[in-house]
Amino acid sequence: MRVKAWDADATTMRAWDGVTAFWVMLWLVIGAWTGYQIWQLTGLSTSTVQAGKALGTAGKALQDLSGIPLIGSRTGELGNEVATTGTGIVAGGQRAESSIRALAVLVGLAVGLSPAGPVLLLYLPRRLARGREIRGVSRVLQEHGASPVVLAHLANRAVSSLTMAELMKVTPDPAADLAAGRHESLAAAELSHLGLALPPARA
Repeated sequence: MRVKAWDADATTMRAWDGVTAFWVMLWLVIGAWTGYQIWQLTGLSTSTVQAGKALGTAGKALQDLSGIPLIGSRTGELGNEVATTGTGIVAGGQRAESSIRALAVLVGLAVGLSPAGPVLLLYLPRRLARGREIRGVSRVLQEHGASPVVLAHLANRAVSSLTMAELMKVTPDPAADLAAGRHESLAAAELSHLGLALPPARA
C-alpha cells in the first residue's frame, strides 16, 4: 500500500493545493479577460454592418427615384450601385464579426490553458492518486482499527516513506523498533504524515 503520488506531508500538500489552485484560476481569469477584450472588437464590425445597411437604404431611395422623367434613369443606376455596395459592406461586416468571435474564444482558451493545462496534467493525477490512497488507509482503519497487522504495515510504510529526519524524531532506531514489533509510534507518524490519526485499539 505504498503511496504512488508525492510523499509530502499533509500540511505541505494542502499548501501545494492552494498554490496550484491559485495558478490555475489566475490564468483562467486572464484568458477569459483576454477573450472578452477581443470579443468587444465586434462593436467595430457591428458599426460597419449598420453603415452598410444605411447605405443600402440610401440606394433603395435612389432606386425609387428611377421613375422620375429625365433624371430617373441615371438615379436608378446610381441607386443600384449604392445598394450593391451596401450589401457587400453588410456581408463583410458580418463575416468580420463571426471571425472576431471565433478568434476571441481561441485566444482566450490559448492564454488560459497554455500555462494552466500542463500544471493540471502533471499535478492533478498524482494528487488524486494520493487522495485515493489516503481514503483507502482511512477505510482500513475504520474496518480494522489499530490492529497489530495494521500497525505493522503502517510502521513499515513509515520507514519507506518518511525522511530520515522525520524518522529520528519518532525513534532513534527505526529498524530495531520494526524488528522488536514496536510499531505504534512509527504507525502514528505515518498517519500524521497523511493527515490522519491513529484510532484507539479495539478490544
